[in-house]
Amino acid sequence: MTSADAPTVFVIDDDAAMRAAIQGLLKSVGLRSETFGIAHEFLHRKRPDGPSCLVLDVKPSWSQWHRISWLAPSSEYLHDR
Repeated sequence: MTSADAPTVFVIDDDAAMRAAIQGLLKSVGLRSETFGIAHEFLHRKRPDGPSCLVLDVKPSWSQWHRISWLAPSSEYLHDR
């Protein structure tokens, strides 16, 4: 398996210390990860060829749910190519 298609854990959190802690934890168990401070950065990243998952820090109120509408089932990130 090449690094291009290795499993990747994506982490989105606005707290830099939390991103670093999660990334360190993932590295300690041999998992590749990439971190982002905002969802916009993640959405503009090229989709990986290999398997991946997303760890997302979400603390929305009912009035803020529209901000994470990119997680809707129509999102390309939730479907196979």
